[in-house]
Order: sequence, then structure tokens, then C-alpha cells
Amino acid sequence: LMRPALRDEDFNIEKAVIKEEIAMYKDLPSFDVMDRCRSLYFDGHPCGNSVLGSEESINNLTAEQMRDYFAKRYAPNNMVLACAGNFDWEQICSIAENSCSRWQKQTAERKLEKSPDSQKKRRVEKPNLVREHICLMSPAVSAQDQRRFAASLLGTIVGDDVGSRFFWELVDKALAETATMHFAAMDGTGAFCSYIRCSNEDMSGVLDIIRSVFRSLSESGITEDELKKAKNKTLSALVIKNELPIGRLTDLGFNWIYSQQHRSITDDIDAIKAVTVDDICSLIERLNPGKFTQFSIGPA
Repeated sequence: LMRPALRDEDFNIEKAVIKEEIAMYKDLPSFDVMDRCRSLYFDGHPCGNSVLGSEESINNLTAEQMRDYFAKRYAPNNMVLACAGNFDWEQICSIAENSCSRWQKQTAERKLEKSPDSQKKRRVEKPNLVREHICLMSPAVSAQDQRRFAASLLGTIVGDDVGSRFFWELVDKALAETATMHFAAMDGTGAFCSYIRCSNEDMSGVLDIIRSVFRSLSESGITEDELKKAKNKTLSALVIKNELPIGRLTDLGFNWIYSQQHRSITDDIDAIKAVTVDDICSLIERLNPGKFTQFSIGPA
């Protein structure tokens, strides 16, 4: 598994499977609109690339190209071995040395590019749809930025599934079936991503309300009560996540890859508790989430 042969015949079979996955996800408007909006927003930046790729890119990819890519990128100097749960450290080190000591270092550079601050708008019609699917993206901070905790809380205040500003203004009033916003932290960049599903007839009014929500943020900020509720939600989810080894393992790996830091759950709890209303208001002023790129898919 760690050093696969990537044989031509196996590779070609897997290409067919990936193309089926691409077709399947394109039939899911909620996924398709997010994928397309990300590409539109990042406008050539690597973060705008689709994880699955396109049918064209999969068709053009050869097994030899994949073997070359694997050899260059899956190198010991470009990988992290992370462990969480009940394990013996000396045994883990011994297994890793026996299995991986012959791996050779490679030149695996990772050049971080500045992401564009784009504000574009595009709509695609699909005759089989009966609802409008809308994605909005605006700038946020990176996974390395200490303000990521404030950004995550802002996403919860504005667009959590229940009890957020989007929820009360759109979902509770039956103007939208779904209206969420979350903070996506990435390597060297970040974004606020919103997803809204509503009737085509209500689209214009829904977007007006969303703009008013963002305008209110810029003019009046947030309240202490909103921040307290967002912290309670975030801290509860963090504790529940870290009750399982896989939850701790995910954070351990990402923190080390992004920042070369080992952070305990206590570190993150303290960082979340330390966020103030002024921190979030400063972030709103700096980022202005109301200036967004908009992509929608809806009925003809």
C-alpha cells in the first residue's frame, strides 16, 4: 500500500472508477455548485482545482505520469507519520524504520501562491432542477493564522445549521431550505463558503437578505451573546471529536503539516475561549465577507 506498483492495467481500471465518481458528483447540485464556485473564486490558484479532476484530465493521465508523481511527492521529507490512541512509541518507530528506511528523499517543493480577491458572478442552467443552488465565497485567513479561531466562530455565528443569522433570516422564515456558511482554512489561504438552496422565484430576495446580513456585520459587528453561543457549539464539537483517536489524529496531522506544531485539545480550547467580540469585529473589518464571488446552478 505504501509503495504500490501502479500497474498499467490496474491504473486504467481505476481511471474508469474515477470518471464514474466525477459523473456521480456532477449529478449532485450541492457538490457541483461548490466545486464550480471554488474554481471561479480562486481563478487559476491551485486551491481552485477539483480534487477529483475532470474527465479530460483523467483521460489524459498515464500510469507513467502517476508513478513519477508518486515517487516525487510521496517521499519521506514530504510526509508526516502521526499516531494517536493506545500505542507503544518505540514499537511505532521500529516499524516505521523497518518499513520506510530505504525510501529516498526527493525535491518536493511546495510553493504557496497568493490567492486572488475576486468578486465574480456566474449562473448555469440545468433543466432538470427545480431549486436554485447558490454558493458564495469570500476571503478568509489561512490555516497558519492565529485568527483562524475567530474566523471559525464567525462562520458559526453567520451560517451554522441552527441558530445562526442565516438560519433565523432565511430558513426559519421558509425563504430557503438550507442556508449555511463555514470557514475553510487552507495552506497559506482561506475562504468563507456559503451554500444556499431556495426556489428560483425567491433567489433575488434571498440574496438581498444575505447582503443585509453581511452589511449588518460590517456596521454593527456581533454581540456577546452570539459569541458565547458560538463558543459553546464549537467547544462541544471539539471535545466530542477528540473523544475518538481518529479525531485527535486528524488535528495532529494537519497541525504538523501546516505549522509544524503539536497542539493539544487544551491549546485549542484555550484559543477558542480567548476570542473576543473585538477580535471578530476586527476580522470582519479586515476581510469584508460581503464582497463575495457568486456561482449558482438552477432551472432554465
